[in-house]
Amino acid sequence: MAYAFYTKVQRVRPHSNADRLDVATVFGMDTIVSKDTWSEGDICIYFANGGIISPEFLKRNNMYRHSNLNADESVSGYFEDNGRVKTMKLRGEMSDGVIMHVDSLRSIVTEKDIAGFVIDEEIDKIGNFVLAQKYLPKRKGPSGARNAKKKAKQLIPEHIDTSQLNYNLRRFEGPCEVSLSYKLHGTSARFAHIPWRKHWWQIWRPKTKCISGSRRVEFQSFNDPGFYGDNEFRKYYHDKLAKVIPVGYTLYFEIVGWVNENTPIMPIYNTNKLDKALQKEFGPQMVFAYGCKQGQHEMYLYRVTHNDRELSPEEIFYFGEKYDLPVVPFCVIPTRPGWHDWTQIDGIEELENAIQHQFQNYRDRLDESHILEGIIVRRRNELGTWEAYKIKTNEFKIIDDIENSGMKPENISQDVLEEMS
Repeated sequence: MAYAFYTKVQRVRPHSNADRLDVATVFGMDTIVSKDTWSEGDICIYFANGGIISPEFLKRNNMYRHSNLNADESVSGYFEDNGRVKTMKLRGEMSDGVIMHVDSLRSIVTEKDIAGFVIDEEIDKIGNFVLAQKYLPKRKGPSGARNAKKKAKQLIPEHIDTSQLNYNLRRFEGPCEVSLSYKLHGTSARFAHIPWRKHWWQIWRPKTKCISGSRRVEFQSFNDPGFYGDNEFRKYYHDKLAKVIPVGYTLYFEIVGWVNENTPIMPIYNTNKLDKALQKEFGPQMVFAYGCKQGQHEMYLYRVTHNDRELSPEEIFYFGEKYDLPVVPFCVIPTRPGWHDWTQIDGIEELENAIQHQFQNYRDRLDESHILEGIIVRRRNELGTWEAYKIKTNEFKIIDDIENSGMKPENISQDVLEEMS
């Protein structure tokens, strides 16, 4: 996932409720800018939501709110000390990311570097200079070292990373096969039933082993309380799957709901940044429970492999039916209703229209007490495998602020931070 791009402004329009502001669109997303500073086709540096910008870049361009951090201490900007790029709503208009003129780079990198950029290039790192990177709050304790030790022993392949759809729309030019499903806001899990022999000389003795893991960490046991202080909810699914899943299968799924009576799997979100109508509808706080009562949880399957062969979306659907396992809900494309397998679309416009159709309803499809997080788009590639991309609703991006959530950032584990990105 990249957080800085060299790209073009697609269009500019006046802000609907502010005379001195415009709205510039980049990668299909709107960002608020000063009046008459940008035109359609202008080259820009785009910084994406969820990243942090280089302190040196912010300092030299006098972008910090605390002016003592700027090169010119008489000038004050709008960035907090951590340099984080956030999604926000300003006088009724979305602002998703930040754009800067190319001149802002000239005191940081060479003209030769800039001349070598191509449109839509990812420029998180220019030579040895790190321009932008993912925002990860500082955490206390030795959990990173402990997780690294466990990761070295992994036997289950990690799930495919999902990039942001908006930065990869060119992948959908022309006819292509896609599958759309709703994104669930929970914690990822892996399970595998594999052939297993502790020693090489036991080759004549057929044995198997069931293994479970989170997104990045593979569990040696469930006795370590881990981040949640309670791994019983993970052990529950390990035991359930170990009884029914045949050898050779690897499952990837989301666990949603509650860890226990007092702890939701994902943070409790404040809704005070949403429109007043939505605050009234959903209340002051939002729990992503997906229909689970307090203290309960559920798993939703989204990927299955069998002896390294990827099951198609339709095969996953019937696999879930066979073993009584819920599958993430699929989206219906209005122009091609009634499918849950690979379906050919005509290109970017049809895909964007399908997503817009789904986002018109901001409520989650499994539980209307909270908003929809977003959609996962899988594209079947030329090799017969697939890549995955994610796109989130504006409503979710507004409330998805770790610093204002019900959890302290320094106590959030690396695993959970990746779920929230």
